[in-house]
Amino acid sequence: EDGVTTKTYKVNFTIAPNIDASLSDLKIDGVTISGFDPSITEYNVVLPYGTTEVPIVTATATDANATIAITQATGLPGTATIVVRAEDGITTRTYTVNFTVAANTDASLSVLKIDGVTVEGFDPEVLAYTIELSYGTTEVPVVTATAADTNATVIITQAAGLPGTAIIVVRAEDGVTTKTYKVNF
Repeated sequence: EDGVTTKTYKVNFTIAPNIDASLSDLKIDGVTISGFDPSITEYNVVLPYGTTEVPIVTATATDANATIAITQATGLPGTATIVVRAEDGITTRTYTVNFTVAANTDASLSVLKIDGVTVEGFDPEVLAYTIELSYGTTEVPVVTATAADTNATVIITQAAGLPGTAIIVVRAEDGVTTKTYKVNF
């Protein structure tokens, strides 16, 4: 009130550290994961059949001041883990990428035999064979077959009589893909 006495008050403003521990991008071998969404923290990636090289995972944090620690998968199947630590040093979010390799879809035969002898002119892409037996043959020949992929299954239904047909069904490792071969006697 005296016009001479003054007091100065100081107000300091600070900005709290960011608590955003999300990713803005998640890549496998340099390509963004299909369907990437920062709120989704687990991804299952099926690699093509025969893949042996483990993909490299890279990530970008939404906040430039967040830190990222990536533990790469060491084999296939395998899991890569990405831990994002927010600028506040406390908040974290963990993303995982699970890698599997697709099952083989090969449902072809590598060998087709009749009474232990390979069918002449056998071709895995040819699905039907006609075998002419010697006149007077009464014993039904035995058909055996081997799948090209050792994980495929082969089911053989032998011919019931002569004339007759043996049917060979090959189911690929994927459990879905099939090929049916027929041997007509």
